[in-house]
Amino acid sequence: MLGNATLVNKFTTYSVIEIGNQLLQHVVVPNTLDNFLGRALHQPGDTRLFMSNLTLLGVGLPDGKLYCYPGRSDLGLLFCILGILTTPLFGIGLLAIAIGATELRNARMANDLRAQGAIAVFQ
Repeated sequence: MLGNATLVNKFTTYSVIEIGNQLLQHVVVPNTLDNFLGRALHQPGDTRLFMSNLTLLGVGLPDGKLYCYPGRSDLGLLFCILGILTTPLFGIGLLAIAIGATELRNARMANDLRAQGAIAVFQ
């Protein structure tokens, strides 16, 4: 079951996602994976969700297909470099470093999923 959805830019935030006995709240889903999530919930069998914090980065369908959000390590590196450069000036660079580190972690997870045969779904 998918709960109420809020669409912001290229992401949908669900108030709740229920799969089997598992209940997840306030899950952020990239729009590229949203259709695959809906399809997975309507297929009989086990669905696998690959998440980083409360962000869905991959969906394993019961039919064995695996889809993932393509992480952007270049964007993560850019944010980290900008953060390092602007921290002494503004202090706001710490936020950029945190965003960059999150994007790098997501990119690493996406690479791991692709190594398992996942199909990267681009915007």
